[in-house]
Amino acid sequence: MGWPTDDLNTTDTDQGTDNPGLARSMLNSLILKVKEIIAARGAIDGVADLDATGKVPMGRLLAGVASGLATLDGAGQVPTGQLPALNYAPDSHVGAGGVAEHPAATTSVAGFLSAADKQKLDGITPGATVGNEVVVLSGTIAHSGTISLPNGYSEAQCKWIVSMKEVPTVAPGPFQCYTTGRVVTAQYWDDPFGSFDWRDGTAHYLIIGVK
Repeated sequence: MGWPTDDLNTTDTDQGTDNPGLARSMLNSLILKVKEIIAARGAIDGVADLDATGKVPMGRLLAGVASGLATLDGAGQVPTGQLPALNYAPDSHVGAGGVAEHPAATTSVAGFLSAADKQKLDGITPGATVGNEVVVLSGTIAHSGTISLPNGYSEAQCKWIVSMKEVPTVAPGPFQCYTTGRVVTAQYWDDPFGSFDWRDGTAHYLIIGVK
């Protein structure tokens, strides 16, 4: 329906004619034209008339057409099926982890990367492959001590080295520092009491485990 385009005949009314019958006919035509205009305003350029509460009646809404208008559900909201395909997160996902943002990822549920997992990821050596886990331990150990293995690693999965921690500066002599298996030999040759002999010392150790 469009706006009425035919004009009203106002010739007689402009001439001051005192004719009740003619005036009644003209007034009736005018009222009918006004009613047509009122009825037409709900379909002109997408503008709809309002109901008694000042809202657009359900009958005036178009269901998902090119004009962008959509019908509303019982709660007065646009149904999800009539929304355009947008990249938005559904309400069932946002806050699902009990927080305002996405929950942290688990081994079975997708989500955000936690701070702890990010730190662990940054600690992986560049170029490492899946299944390779490397641990490095170091410290000091006394002569005849046994180098401890990293937790969860076998001796076959580890390599280690030792070096002498210190040698006395008073009458220094030769020293020996090596391992037999994981047992450390760390001694130096000295004569603190007038008799040269091997004296027990301390060594640095470094052990690397790979599995």
